[in-house]
Amino acid sequence: MKSSGLHSEALERYSRQINLPEIGEHGQRLLKKAAVLIVGLGGLGSSAAFYLAAAGVGRLGLMDHDMVQPTNLNRQILYSVEVLGQPKAIAAKDSIKAFNPHIVLETYTHPFSTENGPEICDNYDLVIDATDNFNSKYLINDLCAALKKPDIYGTASGFEGRITVLSFKQGPCLRCLFPEPAKSSQESNPVLGTVTGVIGSLQANEAVKIILGIGDVLNDRLVTFNAKTTTFTEYTIAKNQNCPICK
Repeated sequence: MKSSGLHSEALERYSRQINLPEIGEHGQRLLKKAAVLIVGLGGLGSSAAFYLAAAGVGRLGLMDHDMVQPTNLNRQILYSVEVLGQPKAIAAKDSIKAFNPHIVLETYTHPFSTENGPEICDNYDLVIDATDNFNSKYLINDLCAALKKPDIYGTASGFEGRITVLSFKQGPCLRCLFPEPAKSSQESNPVLGTVTGVIGSLQANEAVKIILGIGDVLNDRLVTFNAKTTTFTEYTIAKNQNCPICK
């Protein structure tokens, strides 16, 4: 037991995934050593954070400058009416700590920017982009490409969501696919809560795969989810050799 580096409570807590041959105690140690930054703690980010904490990722960075509002509660599973008006990053930390006190949680209550982004991102193995506006997504993309950090990109709007992994190995960055942000930079559209849950969970899943080095990472594919038809559609994506950001 001692040689595994996992205490008895952890071995019991994570036993259902430790028993998977692809994970085992070695994989659980990798998760424990990993550090993931989640930018945006709304519908996507709260779901991703929940499942990464449940999986035993050892250190999570929780970044959001907004406060919890009543309109958040249809999809942002880390919050309740008791924390309305509180900073999302702080409320998320308290919620996660309540069900997994054995992981390190670091909070950032200011916006992600060119000034603070490099220093913050440098402390993490990968970034989950759970923001709801294109300007932030391009900022995160450009920084992850420069730092060679995997950027797990997700969006959700209406009954649809999409996910891909950017700046991982030989895969593209966001500007390879869409050189400039759309004219409408906000993605605060109406959305079905379950869509954010599906995409946020898939973002957590991609993070776990990258940490463990298993499976086929979505660095060459973009996947869309349609909640009305319960279907996933996959598109092949590729690096733009003339991209000014990641060439």
